[in-house]
Amino acid sequence: MLRTPLLSLYIMLALMQPAGAEANDAPPAAFFAGDYVLVGRLQDGGDAYAGSAGIVAADDDMLTIERTVDGETVRETGRFVTPRPPGEGRVLHLSSADGALVGSCLRTVDLDNDPRLTCLRAVAGTDPAEPGYEALFPAR
Repeated sequence: MLRTPLLSLYIMLALMQPAGAEANDAPPAAFFAGDYVLVGRLQDGGDAYAGSAGIVAADDDMLTIERTVDGETVRETGRFVTPRPPGEGRVLHLSSADGALVGSCLRTVDLDNDPRLTCLRAVAGTDPAEPGYEALFPAR
């Protein structure tokens, strides 16, 4: 289970979200559409990796991501949800088409007004001592 990593992500969201901000203050899913460079580390202190990703917005709350790392492409779908308690931003929950990979991402906007996704990642069905981490940066 990913309870501990997700709890850490929710706490981070609470600290980063301005007081009184509501979930609809965040940019729509279409803002995150485009091509990305990704960097990450596998769960439990595994190897670092780099790759690319393409994001397509399906609607205001749903994205499709195609990630390519070491020549292998994985398609994932994700939905933005409001964590409990409400008012702490929106989190993107991802799962791969085969259900083998899951993730929870914080969606933010950097100082250059570019979209940013920072994710906790894990292999589905595992209980890692440390989650994997992944950050997606717009390709320029």
